Amino acid sequence: MVLDLILPDMNGVEVCRQIKENPETAHIKLLAVTGYNTEENRERILSAGADGYMAKPLDMDQLIQRIRDLLGVDQNRVD
Repeated sequence: MVLDLILPDMNGVEVCRQIKENPETAHIKLLAVTGYNTEENRERILSAGADGYMAKPLDMDQLIQRIRDLLGVDQNRVD
């Protein structure tokens, strides 16, 4: 899951916390993204259980690589 920290009704840190605390959803890999790249935001979301963090603007190649890394996908693998 790619999750922005800034959401209309609930902040991304709380969404992340709820996902990671629920045994039925805790296994979901979560990559947090934000346009407000501060050390505090990074620490808060990683402490809430996010598996990764990226600052906007996002480089699409880096985003794809981070997702592959989180999912354990070998980019050289041919299906």
